[in-house]
Amino acid sequence: MSDTQNSNGWFGDFSSALMHHAGNPIYGGFQLWDNAITRALQAMAPGSQLANWSAGQANAFNNAVDNRESSYQAATPTNTASLAGAALGEIAPWALGAGASKFIPGLLGPFANGITRAGDAAASAPALASSPMAQIMANEGVKGMLFGAPQPITDSSNYWSDKGNQMATWGAMGGLSAPLAGGPQFAPQIGDALTKWGQYLPVAQPLLGGFGL
Repeated sequence: MSDTQNSNGWFGDFSSALMHHAGNPIYGGFQLWDNAITRALQAMAPGSQLANWSAGQANAFNNAVDNRESSYQAATPTNTASLAGAALGEIAPWALGAGASKFIPGLLGPFANGITRAGDAAASAPALASSPMAQIMANEGVKGMLFGAPQPITDSSNYWSDKGNQMATWGAMGGLSAPLAGGPQFAPQIGDALTKWGQYLPVAQPLLGGFGL
């Protein structure tokens, strides 16, 4: 968003930002799927007609995601209305999806519930049992990383490297959200939690390397 554009009115800016950000996990999810299929085909049958066709489809969708973002940035100024719409748009798909999953077999609901279960599983790791803060940070960190997975990647020369960095950033934000919200009194627990996390770095490094990190 740019702060040099004319406003479209409070409701116009708010609704534009809301719809754009609410659509991000849909566009980003399909982008992730396209690029994952292409990577799998290139690994199994490098240079084949099918792998090349899939790469072309993935590149075309990557360009479409870029164009969508560029159009949004050009049309929507940065102001209170657009920031409010963007914040609500980021939350709404997951909040609505999680609630609807009990009644509607959609995509967002089961995905959101799966993220919750993954966070719970990370928090239950035996090595974290002695540090409640480490459990909280692991839970929220895994959730943040997985919520970042279906976010769009734009202006990218290396999709998987950028996706790995994006997921790591979302994971870090998620992991630090709870202790930062709790204030300075959590500093000792954070130090202990980071020590516990260090035990998992040798396991995590190959996985991050797979994303190009």
